Amino acid sequence: MFQYINKKILVSLEIGTYNLRALVGEILPNNKLSILGIGITKTKGIENGIISNVELFTQCIKNVINKAECTSKFKITSLFLLISGTYFHCVYENGMILLEGKEVTQNDISKVIKVAKSVILPNNYFILHTVPVEYILDSNKGIKNPLGLSGIRMKVKVLLIICNLIIINNIKKIFWNLNIKIKKIIFSGLVSNYSLFTNHEKESNVYLVDIGSNATIISFYHLNTLFYFKIFPYAGNLVTNDISYALNLSKSESELIKINYGCLDISLLKKNKNIEIFDLMLKNNFSKNILDKTLFNIIKDRYTELLNLIHQEILKLQNNFFYEDKFSNLYNIILIGGACEIPGLLDYSKKIFNYDVRIGIPQGYIKNFSYFKDKNIFVSSFANIVSSLLYIKDIYLNKNLSNFVLKKNFFLKKIWNFFFN
Repeated sequence: MFQYINKKILVSLEIGTYNLRALVGEILPNNKLSILGIGITKTKGIENGIISNVELFTQCIKNVINKAECTSKFKITSLFLLISGTYFHCVYENGMILLEGKEVTQNDISKVIKVAKSVILPNNYFILHTVPVEYILDSNKGIKNPLGLSGIRMKVKVLLIICNLIIINNIKKIFWNLNIKIKKIIFSGLVSNYSLFTNHEKESNVYLVDIGSNATIISFYHLNTLFYFKIFPYAGNLVTNDISYALNLSKSESELIKINYGCLDISLLKKNKNIEIFDLMLKNNFSKNILDKTLFNIIKDRYTELLNLIHQEILKLQNNFFYEDKFSNLYNIILIGGACEIPGLLDYSKKIFNYDVRIGIPQGYIKNFSYFKDKNIFVSSFANIVSSLLYIKDIYLNKNLSNFVLKKNFFLKKIWNFFFN
């Protein structure tokens, strides 16, 4: 029923508050990434990033993996897990060792990073990622790679990405019970730049703003390296909640109305157009009419508040943190996430930020499957998961690894499901 195939197959699964996404990719002989399959399903059983219903969440995991298997024709037995949430934090630490004039070796680099990681963390937190920001040899700052250089002492400044251990262990248990191995857990903000940055942006300063359903992540990159991030629990949910309150609708109805009729460009509205809203939950047989301008004003007010909040965080970061000359250059702002796909957001955000702003669309992959052949699904909400596959691809190529996967015989599976399910 199964056949072993020696291919460099990569699988990434992203846990989002609104959607779960899974991508199956293959590293081709020319080292390019080919997307073979995709799965996407609504997230259930999670509230504010924490599992609230194990049964519901487990079924969502099964659904998204099954969809990815069906589109890719590969059995998924292991994957990389991409997550984010308000239970992630970043901490700056320093480490120092003596060199006594000798050349820096790889062992020295490992030692100084180990010293920087020797810190006391809050209860139930652990270090998920360690990002070396810069090395300092004696008085020489801003060194990216000190290997082979000489000095008396070496310092390192690292960004530690820490996470709540209990929340992560609860997620791990579900995959363990499904007999799916998690190869590595990745914080989405660490890899978002892999599919988004132009060559110019990799050499400058960039703010990457990921506006999701329940949280917004502001990440600052200097020379393509993550320097800082902040997560706060305000995102597209603010808009949905306002629509729900103002129009007396359920959250699910308000979300659909926002997606189908929402915009931030008043020129897109038709004069005094009525939007007929039916009871989407079919609990009652009724409908109501609202003016599209009424909906526009509700959405605009809340997006204005959200974008101003983001702008204030960026200004605060500029004033309090980035005081060095290397951070004083012009920078760009890239917007990603499902809440960034509302029509008119780009022009509206430019007015608030007063900087170069663009919507991030993932690049650097080959779409090589027919299931979504005519659909342009890789919009800004897919930026993180595409980036994670490119990040994983780099790990594979650097370590010269291959991955053995099982290829499904879907004809036999259909027969089995017909008789036994």
